[in-house]
Amino acid sequence: MSRIADWPQLFGHIITATGWTRSEVEALTLREANELLEYWSEHPPAHVLLAAMMRPRPLRKQRESSNDLPSVVDRAGGAVSRVAVPAIARILQL
Repeated sequence: MSRIADWPQLFGHIITATGWTRSEVEALTLREANELLEYWSEHPPAHVLLAAMMRPRPLRKQRESSNDLPSVVDRAGGAVSRVAVPAIARILQL
């Protein structure tokens, strides 16, 4: 299914750039919204400029590793013992 516009994206962009409420944006005609977008194509809003400067990237590097408990604990800087300490061994035998 194709859409004429990505309405959530459009509304979000106008609301973020102007600080207007959703009902204020809904009151715009398509012509008025288009005029805003044309102006912003030459003079981008601050959040667009900042995003372009920051060049969004993933927060964490993707690792190709196992997600089993010992691997996760090891990546967090801990260690997993394969043998229970005596106090835990006594509890597990109950």
